[in-house]
Amino acid sequence: MVITDRATAIMDLTTTSLQPLTFWIPGMAHLANSQIHSQENQRSPSRYGYRGLKSLLTHFSINLSLVSAYRRLLLLTLAGLPVVVLSALIVKTAIAAQLGARATGPALRIATKLDPNNGDFHHRLGIVEFYEVASEPGNNNMGILELQRATDLDSTSSLYWADLGRACETKSDFKCADIAYEKVLALSPMRPRSYWQSANYYLRTGQQEKAISGFRRLLNLDPDYAASVFSVCFGALDSPWTFYNRILAGQPNAILALQFAGFLCARGKFDVAQTIWDRTISHAPNLGFEKANRLLDLLFEQGRYGQALGAWKRLVELGLVHSLPGESGNSLVFNGGFESQPLEAGFDWRVGEARYLAVDLASSEAFEGHRCLSINFTVEQNEEYEPVYQFIPVIPQTSYALQAYTRSSGITSECGPRLRVLDPENPRVPDVSTPGTVGTTSWHEIKAFVRTGPKTRIVRLSVWRPRCLEYPTRISGTFWLDKVSLTPSL
Repeated sequence: MVITDRATAIMDLTTTSLQPLTFWIPGMAHLANSQIHSQENQRSPSRYGYRGLKSLLTHFSINLSLVSAYRRLLLLTLAGLPVVVLSALIVKTAIAAQLGARATGPALRIATKLDPNNGDFHHRLGIVEFYEVASEPGNNNMGILELQRATDLDSTSSLYWADLGRACETKSDFKCADIAYEKVLALSPMRPRSYWQSANYYLRTGQQEKAISGFRRLLNLDPDYAASVFSVCFGALDSPWTFYNRILAGQPNAILALQFAGFLCARGKFDVAQTIWDRTISHAPNLGFEKANRLLDLLFEQGRYGQALGAWKRLVELGLVHSLPGESGNSLVFNGGFESQPLEAGFDWRVGEARYLAVDLASSEAFEGHRCLSINFTVEQNEEYEPVYQFIPVIPQTSYALQAYTRSSGITSECGPRLRVLDPENPRVPDVSTPGTVGTTSWHEIKAFVRTGPKTRIVRLSVWRPRCLEYPTRISGTFWLDKVSLTPSL
């Protein structure tokens, strides 16, 4: 009875445990229940005993273990499958990126196969196939196809469209190029480089109106393109006036017109340059001397002293250069008393190389007025110095009187500082200097007589200390200068 009751309890437990398996192995639980009930009805436990029952239970335990193992394996497989797929995609993308970065045809072709929806790979492959292997028949056509594929994948990239436009232009497919550059401007209406690329294309293909419109917009967006635009358009447009009237006139940035005048001056177009310059500063006098001065410098560099003088007088008329009250009306020296801070440009005083010197253009120890020039020779040297100078327009074959006031303190050399006048175009006629100032002296007058040559149009007036051949040769000490004038002799 004990064995029978225990066997019955185990069989009931086994049957109950098999019920949940019907979902995984249909019919297995039902079969087990049928077999157990059949054995229970046909064979009594007393006949087969405990050993038969144990064998039956062992058989079902093995089957249950196998089912559990299969179930765990299936669950692990289903759980790990997304990880495997994701890992494969990551590896695939990483390989494509590595190949795409190599910028070689074979590598980029593989990259486009691994990642066919990556517009950057198609763009790079198109560039390589079109430009690097264009000598091989058919390759440049494939390059255009790849560039077009890149724009299909990413139609918002102005870079892709610009490169497609250049490629189509090279193949004389101007319809394709026109569409591409229109896309470039539509996608990047505030990007200066878009206008630079498209305007150059329109200029090359004879679409002058579009080119002019593009260059005008470009300079409005970024004035730093001015020099490049000037160079491109100078030979392409029929005249400088076409460029000025169509691209520069009316621009809010008047400095562009002054830069163009300087550009023309550097290329020998002096008359047009000065006309544009004069027109610009007349309508924008608030530009200031510093911005208007560039043309003056170029005219001096080119030896166009007459035009430089005309520009200087125009600046004086507009108030950009202030005439100084109290100076001698017939003296040709500008700012001869140093009462105004020198502009260091035009026909005002300029400061040249001043090694071992301390130059003060506003010394308070003046002979007359409030300011004068002082030069301190800080280190004893036997050098030639010409630290301060200015250009003065003169008339050929005319006599002039040079006059100034100087004083000195501790000038050691026998070759002291002095004033010098010479013709920069013909240094021999004239070349006149006053006596040098040596030792320690109070304010005193210095004079010289100057006669211009037959072709002299301008002279250079400077403070000059020549290299000395007499002992003591080295110079130190301080020199002051004030009330400098150059007047025609009667």
